[in-house]
Amino acid sequence: MMNDTIFQNDTIFTLEEAFKRIREGNFEIGDEFGLPDVYGKDWTIQRGPAGVFGKKFFNLINAYPDLGIKFKDMGKYGRRAVYKIGKKTTNYIQKKETEGKHMSNKQIRRAIKNYIKHFGMQDTRIVIDKFSKAFYTTKQRISGNISYMKCIDRSINIISNKPHSKMY
Repeated sequence: MMNDTIFQNDTIFTLEEAFKRIREGNFEIGDEFGLPDVYGKDWTIQRGPAGVFGKKFFNLINAYPDLGIKFKDMGKYGRRAVYKIGKKTTNYIQKKETEGKHMSNKQIRRAIKNYIKHFGMQDTRIVIDKFSKAFYTTKQRISGNISYMKCIDRSINIISNKPHSKMY
C-alpha cells in the first residue's frame, strides 16, 4: 500500500474500491464476507500486501462504526478476517450527520484530517473534489479549510509539486 502512495501505482486494492464493491455488490444485511469475497476473481494480491490491506480495512471499519460493517472473527483457520454487514453501508467519507445537512468548517477539517490519517499522502485536487461532493459544498470552501489546516492549524503539510500538490 505504501508503494502505491509513493510511486502512484494503479491498483484495485484500495479502501475506496473495497467499499465501492461492497455497496454495489450483492451483499445484504446480515451477510458475512471476507475481502476476497468482495473482489471475487479479481483477488490477485500477494500474501504480504493482502495482510496490510486487510489491516487497513479492519482499522477503518473500527474507526467508523457507522459504516455498517462489523468485524466478526478470524474465520475457520484464523487467518482471514470475516466481516458482517450490520446495516446499509455508506461511503466512508459520508457520515449520517453530513447526508443532506450543512457541516461546520471544524467538522470538515476533522473529516479531512481523518482521511489523510487513514490514506496517507494525497493529491490535493482530488481531496478537494471528493470532499466537495461528499459534503455538498463548494470546492472553494474545502480549499479554504485545507489552507486553514496548513497555515493556521498546522495539522497538515503540503508539498507543492508540479503539476499537482500533495497533502499529508
